[in-house]
Amino acid sequence: MTFADELKALLATQTPMIRVITQEEERFLETLLGLNGGIEQLGITSWDVADGFTTLRRGRRGDFPHTELTLETVVRHIAEKMPEHHILVLKDFQHTWMAKRSLVTRKLRNLAPQFRGSAKTLIMLTPPLPERDDLPAELKPDTVTLEMPLPD
Repeated sequence: MTFADELKALLATQTPMIRVITQEEERFLETLLGLNGGIEQLGITSWDVADGFTTLRRGRRGDFPHTELTLETVVRHIAEKMPEHHILVLKDFQHTWMAKRSLVTRKLRNLAPQFRGSAKTLIMLTPPLPERDDLPAELKPDTVTLEMPLPD
């Protein structure tokens, strides 16, 4: 199974959180935007701490509301404003979970059950990380981790 096929299957089964280990954010976004089979109807937004929200594809339930956020406020905004049938790509999100580990971990654990069945998915893009900075253990039961392979 290819990386794109794995990603498509996870989105089709409404996996609430996916972590993708990659240094190639643009190639990942191209792969995501190229998926079909119903996935093309989902809205896609990206967020990073430097540039905030960017709409990559409008969703049938509207756009993700854009506003200026900090590491401290982004998770609350996701919980309150993320529309159904939407994918939110969080770039370098490890900085958020490292800065506010207990708050971010608890909030994401609370969100996971709400996202199942509503076609809401968080995709956290991170580079390879040392174990001490890795995904919090409490999030691992609700998060599928994929490693994006290098191009052929």
